[in-house]
Amino acid sequence: MIRGSSHIFPDYREVFSLMRELIGWYRINKELMHPVELAAKFHTKFTSIHPFADGNGRMARLLMNYILQRNMLPFTNIPLNRRSTYMKTQEAGNSENHKPFTLFLVEEVTKQCKKLKKKD
Repeated sequence: MIRGSSHIFPDYREVFSLMRELIGWYRINKELMHPVELAAKFHTKFTSIHPFADGNGRMARLLMNYILQRNMLPFTNIPLNRRSTYMKTQEAGNSENHKPFTLFLVEEVTKQCKKLKKKD
């Protein structure tokens, strides 16, 4: 359970099959979706499975960034001052509403791209 979240996570006996489904979903969609949308949805789907006792958010952000960087997009951090918004978008994603986090991630990736361009 996550403090402040009403999401009920799957029973531990379902985790293996849910993770297998997630990997299958990724394989199907990696060529069909924009990489930012893919990364956002993968992140939220992963956290809704909650496969570990601790560190699910960190692992989801790491996997999200793996998808972004694999597609030549910058590593994107979730700023501490946007954590509340991030958590709200994750709550929406737990109900299969992926649009809020996808838009949130688009904003953060765009900011990171602008920062990188200024350095050039």
